[in-house]
Amino acid sequence: MKITVYNFKGGVGKSTIAINYALTQGYGVVANDVYNAVDSIFPEGKAIRLQPNQQMPEFPVNFDIVFDLGGHMDSRAVAAIEQSNCVIVPLFAEESEIEVTLPAIDEIAEHHGNLIIVVNRQKRGERDEVEKVLRRKGLNFPVLGLSQSAALRKIRSRKISLRAAHDSHKSKWRKSPYEKAAQQFEEIIKMAEKS
Repeated sequence: MKITVYNFKGGVGKSTIAINYALTQGYGVVANDVYNAVDSIFPEGKAIRLQPNQQMPEFPVNFDIVFDLGGHMDSRAVAAIEQSNCVIVPLFAEESEIEVTLPAIDEIAEHHGNLIIVVNRQKRGERDEVEKVLRRKGLNFPVLGLSQSAALRKIRSRKISLRAAHDSHKSKWRKSPYEKAAQQFEEIIKMAEKS
């Protein structure tokens, strides 16, 4: 399975989503940002950080990888998107953020028709609002949400997935602080893996 997490817009949670996805599923990660933390999170051989002029490798069909991509649509992004089973497009629900992301969605859709829009750090009702905006623009991709949570930010420092963090905090006496975020992320994985 190959999954691309991509948006032109920076700071929308692409790397956090990509890292958690890869940790949860045991996939490798390819990042096109030289400042990405993948090397410090994944064991040797599970992470590739592309250098500025390095081309995107073509991976075998049965290779499990998450492409963590940002910046403008270049040949590397196109290569990753075209070999992926699904593209996850994270965004924030603010109107200006949505407006910046719409051209990215259009351009990604030129190369791949299986997109999932993820409203990151959503507050009550924001997923529905984003979905309405997309529908008005004629974009009928599924929209899922990830609530604002410190849990997602902790996966980098702890180097474990939300699922693993949730499982380690579960007990019959107390609720896991990772439960809601882990459940929402499982919905994203379930939809992406159906592809």
